[in-house]
Amino acid sequence: MSCAVRADGTAAVVWAEGGVVKSSRRAGLGAWGVPASASLGLASVTGLAMYDVPDYGVIVSGTLSSGGATGVWSTRLGTGLSGPPGSWSALVPVVVASAGAGVTYLATGLGHAGAPRAVFSETIAGATRSHLASTVAGATFEDHAWRDPAPAVDATLAHGLGFAADASDAYLVSPRDVWHASIDVGEIDVSADLLALRFEQSLEGDRLTFTLADGGAYAPGVAPRSFALGGEVAVAPGLIVDGTPERAEGRRWWITSIRRRHEGGRATVEIEADGALTRLAGWRAPRAMAWSSGVASQYLVLHDLARRAGFALSGESASAVLTTLAAPFLVQPGERLQGAVARVLDRGDDILTARGALLTLREASASEASTYVYGIAHAVRAAEATEAARGIGWSRAIGTGVFAEAVEEAALLAGAPVAVLGDRALTTSGQAQARASAALRRSSLDRALARITIPPHAGQEPGDVIEVTDASMGWDAERFRVLAVRLDYARAARPRYEMTLLLGEP
Repeated sequence: MSCAVRADGTAAVVWAEGGVVKSSRRAGLGAWGVPASASLGLASVTGLAMYDVPDYGVIVSGTLSSGGATGVWSTRLGTGLSGPPGSWSALVPVVVASAGAGVTYLATGLGHAGAPRAVFSETIAGATRSHLASTVAGATFEDHAWRDPAPAVDATLAHGLGFAADASDAYLVSPRDVWHASIDVGEIDVSADLLALRFEQSLEGDRLTFTLADGGAYAPGVAPRSFALGGEVAVAPGLIVDGTPERAEGRRWWITSIRRRHEGGRATVEIEADGALTRLAGWRAPRAMAWSSGVASQYLVLHDLARRAGFALSGESASAVLTTLAAPFLVQPGERLQGAVARVLDRGDDILTARGALLTLREASASEASTYVYGIAHAVRAAEATEAARGIGWSRAIGTGVFAEAVEEAALLAGAPVAVLGDRALTTSGQAQARASAALRRSSLDRALARITIPPHAGQEPGDVIEVTDASMGWDAERFRVLAVRLDYARAARPRYEMTLLLGEP
């Protein structure tokens, strides 16, 4: 049983009888309504927790009627705001274990502490541990976009942990202990102390390093709570244009290292941080994750993997191949997502980019329009070009009873090798041809052709298509795709503020 009460006395209570979730509500301090049963498809219920969101958010643990899987799911009890009064939304998994796996769950807490958070216990082979799950950055409870859960505290409790939170404090409780955490949602501006900064963003990952002058504000025990491992760093590069500051918002990294130095009478702090693509690639699956043939497209698989790692994924411009091919997919326990993401991308000609905590999957069409011009109004300080062989010049796709191939004649003449792709999920000649063509396209997208150094363009990002004019290089509105962006900033005796772009085929 669980309940939620509003300031005016309006309340709701949910409970379970014989595997059926029931609810009753009241308005203000009035009479309770007649209990109503919910059709949630559960054979048994082991636990419930709820809170006010402004409809009532609920998590429920138990066993599904169909298939017998055990788990914890989230749902919404409507009050007329996000859903009709008394209505329930469909169950969405927080965590699920296959039938017969010997895993049971107990939902014990639900609330909002910086983000919606669910608390539950997981029992495997007789060992019980409390876990905490939160939604991805920027999501509401109504999105039901749960990150993969992790242990809440180092405690093994048969009946789990209760959870409560308000705008500034969060608490976990057990029969014998209370844990408290302050909710730090404020930002600190370190711009005045910034001595040097470099960020590197590519289609493979993103990294940030910067150095601060430390007059004592960043010392251990003094620094703000957000100035710690895992803390989020926002960087908004910009320029003064006609006397007005202009900057590009949205870039985010998460701190992985803090190094404090004292030398020559000067104290500094050096910080390193990873961006969303690097964190996604490094995330390890705590359990096996599998999708059977026909269950989910490759885009939906990637969407689910990103969500589990804590990131939202937009795929409005994803290729038809990745949004329609529903191939079987398996991620092994302990496997890093770098390989899993690569397996998805290898099936199409899409690229994955990041802006803050939002990932975007989009098709990298060779005919994509350019978004900016360098070498005319925006100067090019330095340029270089490289002639490099393609990774492959001939691709052969072998599916279930189907075969297709694609050839890049110039690459073959330059000595590029063949790639043979075996994929049982390819069942039509069209799918096989798309896979063979995508392999050649991916090979061209991986090949760096040029590099330019420019005054910073704050909004330039990997994956953008640009034009460059430079007579000395023989470029006249030459089209490139940006493969990587590096920004360097320094306030030393020789100040530096410039950007370097690594360029490839459009």
